[in-house]
Formats: sequence, C-alpha cells, structure tokens
Amino acid sequence: AVVSTQSTGKKAFTMNFSYRMFKFIFTSIGFITKESVRAMESQGVDNLDKMFLYLFCEKTKTFIDECVSRADLISYSYESLLADPAAFTSHFLDHIGVGSQFTELALTAMKEDSQKNSWLSKKEVDKRSQATVTILEEDVEFARALAERNFGIKLEGGNLGIVGLPNLWNEDK
Repeated sequence: AVVSTQSTGKKAFTMNFSYRMFKFIFTSIGFITKESVRAMESQGVDNLDKMFLYLFCEKTKTFIDECVSRADLISYSYESLLADPAAFTSHFLDHIGVGSQFTELALTAMKEDSQKNSWLSKKEVDKRSQATVTILEEDVEFARALAERNFGIKLEGGNLGIVGLPNLWNEDK
C-alpha cells in the first residue's frame, strides 16, 4: 500500500507484517531456532509484541549467562553513559586498553554530531523519533512474568529496565 505521511507529506510504503510472517523470516535466517518458536508458543506468544518481548528476554538471558561465566566481560548501558559521560568514557577507554588520558578528547565527539550527513545523524534520527512504539500494559506484564519465570530476569519500570545485570562497569560505585 502507498500512504502519504502527514508529517513530511512524502509518500511512504508500508507493509503489514504478521506474527506468522516474522516467525517464518526469523526462523529462515537463523535469528531464532525452531526450538525457540516452540518455546514461545508454549508460553502464549501469539502476537508481534509478545514475540519481540520474548526474544528480548531470550537474548538478554544469553548475555547475562555469558557475563556470569566471564568476569572479563563488562556491561555498559546507554543510561549510564548519559548519567555520567566522563566516568563512563574513562572506564571504557581503560577497559579497552586505550587509556583514560584520552577521555576529554573522546568526549568532544559528544559535542557535535559525529554522524553528520548520514542516516544516523541527529537531524535524521530526530525526524524518525516522533514515531513511538506502544506496547499494551498486558503485554508488558506478560514480559515481566515471562522474564522472571522462564529466564530468571527481573524487569522494572515502564521501559522494562533489567535489574541486576552482572559485571556492570560502575557497580562498585
């Protein structure tokens, strides 16, 4: 179908993807296994929101398990970068072996748009950021229960923040 968007007046193509179509595509390309599909279906996954929430939990569990088994893996979050850019950057640079002496230089990249003239530029992202994804409260509750019951992950808040990630870069603070 061709639709005209109100915000830009430009024409955009839209396609309706069904849960079945995504399940088929993701299984075909190896993003999810047939075992994952069976597990999703046994847990009541019957729509795209629940499917993406299930996959989020499944992939997060894989990450957590890897972090628990390897102390050399450090967890960094975008939220912690925003909360304390200098401390985050200094720790990250030390961890990758560059050295924290370059922290101030690295932080200068945050002052300007390092992706200028690309589809990741602030200008382009701002255009698209007006689109929001709304997940029904019942699906959020489904995700919380699923995460704890099946994956041992505690999620909190409306943004489903992960509680207790191992090896956080700033956990000793």
